[in-house]
Amino acid sequence: MFVKRSVSLLVKPINNVSSVRNLTSSSSVYEAARRKRDRKGLVNEQQIEESDVSYFPMERQGVDYELNWTLNRYSITPTFQAFRNASEKVLFQQSQGKKEANGQISVQVASETKSTNYYLDAEVAKTNNGNVISVAQYKQLLELVKDHIGTHKSIFVGDAALGSSRAVEAHIRTVTGDATNALYLNHILPRTLVGKVGDFKHPITLYLAPSLVVDSPQQYGLVGGQAFNIIDIKRGIAVIAGAQSTENIRKTLSAISQAHFVSTQTLSTSADIYRTHDNKNILVFNDGYLLNKKFESGSVVSQGSLWNKDGVYRIFDAISYPLESPANKKFDVIERFASPKKTVSTTPVQFDTNEYAAPSDIVFMVKDSKGIIPPFSQLDASQAENFFTAGYNGDSFQPFATSEPITTSPKAKAELFKSLVEQNKSNVYIINTHSFQKDADVDKLLSVISSGKVTKPQSKSQYQILSPIQLSENKVGQVDSAKINEFETNFATFLSKFKQ
Repeated sequence: MFVKRSVSLLVKPINNVSSVRNLTSSSSVYEAARRKRDRKGLVNEQQIEESDVSYFPMERQGVDYELNWTLNRYSITPTFQAFRNASEKVLFQQSQGKKEANGQISVQVASETKSTNYYLDAEVAKTNNGNVISVAQYKQLLELVKDHIGTHKSIFVGDAALGSSRAVEAHIRTVTGDATNALYLNHILPRTLVGKVGDFKHPITLYLAPSLVVDSPQQYGLVGGQAFNIIDIKRGIAVIAGAQSTENIRKTLSAISQAHFVSTQTLSTSADIYRTHDNKNILVFNDGYLLNKKFESGSVVSQGSLWNKDGVYRIFDAISYPLESPANKKFDVIERFASPKKTVSTTPVQFDTNEYAAPSDIVFMVKDSKGIIPPFSQLDASQAENFFTAGYNGDSFQPFATSEPITTSPKAKAELFKSLVEQNKSNVYIINTHSFQKDADVDKLLSVISSGKVTKPQSKSQYQILSPIQLSENKVGQVDSAKINEFETNFATFLSKFKQ
């Protein structure tokens, strides 16, 4: 098919016949090579400028007409090229970070930016002490984000899933112009069957624009800095703008997907799946405690988890460690923060299954130095529901033991947790890591929990919210009764307010 345009992919015609006869054999070879190159899409710019007639460009990597039309339906117009599910190699080559000697990509960050969350739902904003944004302001900001993504030389569309098994997965489409963040998303989001780009059904969409700077942010309802997230629960859309950490991307993905999973009776939690050496699964709420430990009792196979009546699943396919050494494979992503000084490395998990049997045990790890929480204790289903809801970490209350935004009904989430504990007959424990002098003692305790040889709780204690378990290494009972009473009163007050 011919198309009239001001540019061309055709070779400029040679009108002088004699000049054709005078071509040397070497020039013919060069002409043939050039024509072959042009057919592959490596266009001779001089030909484009000089001709009035051209063939419509052939599709190639980065030029996909169906993808371009799909992006246009999102009001995003690619200016040069767009990729769908680009390979790690392509993303690595186009990343702006430093290419390390062993093939990792590293990013230097001056300081960790605190992002501001905005919600369209006033109740959700209240639950998270967040900010409300109007629909009109949201639409204006979304248009800015889409226009900004369209200005990039390359646009990266990722069609994938949240959830490692087809039994629970939620399809997601991510759109960004940043190759480094696209590589990170490629690592963490599980693969799924995608089909044609126009046919891919996805209840969740993420727009990511880390280099966007909003002029006059107040007119859009932005009260914080340039780094912000908009969580549109009703439409399943999340917007991440401004320079932000990969940890924030992970939290925002968890937040936007909570409502979808709860609607399928699947609980999204911050608990890691801890696979023991006797092949049992323990869900451990530990705020990163286990990620830099090498325990004999087992290892973390999933950072965060999905839990339903049939088992537990990875929500992400990569783990972000608070140290650099795990990033030892090609294309791993390393973030180095100057203030506060820390390193986060993200590497895909090595797994042999996409789903795990229901957890035999649930463990809350807290770090209480106040002498309130005993070293080891057990919870019944009702106590477990309350402790999960309050999320006491040894220092403060963090609902559902996570710093992620809560985007679904707290009551529904708490009741689902209790229901799953009762259905699976899972044992629930609290380990106060501050009470143990050595990490090896915590490791040993995890082995005891996995074996099912835990001593029964004390028949009588000062506590209402838990039942202490006597350990030979620790003395339970050497606590201040007044402190316990005060804590449990605060605990009950927090629960009643939060559940309102």
